Amino acid sequence: MEIIRRPPTDVERRILLQSRPFLRRLLRPSISVPPTPTEVEVLRFPVFRAWNGITCFGPPCCPNTWLLETSDHQTFIWMQSWTFLTAADGQFPGSDVILVRRSESSEIVTASAAGNPAPTRPGAESLLDFEGAHQVEVYEREALPEALARALDV
Repeated sequence: MEIIRRPPTDVERRILLQSRPFLRRLLRPSISVPPTPTEVEVLRFPVFRAWNGITCFGPPCCPNTWLLETSDHQTFIWMQSWTFLTAADGQFPGSDVILVRRSESSEIVTASAAGNPAPTRPGAESLLDFEGAHQVEVYEREALPEALARALDV
């Protein structure tokens, strides 16, 4: 997995400025919304396998919720998004992922997946027991929270 820190592009900056922080504060008052970042993180990684955390069709019912295992079999990415990386026919949409997130809050700015769909295990409901502090969390295998580790046994 590769993580690069860089200034946001003009397009990313526009996306960040168009976000609706007042709605986020209203829905989750404990979350403070940082100002537009001067730096974003770009995560690039190949997906070896994916666990789908929802049993419905996703947005607008539930956010896309994924646990992704990278090809090194040691790194896992948990993510939730109402907008990005929606399942295609129940499969994770691609095996080569690029996620751009705010450096300070891990809020997803943009995300894309290319290549063949990644092998996906459906309905890993234990993912719903996990409430990450951020939209994207990166973990090493030995540091996986219990709710995420249970999904691996599905």
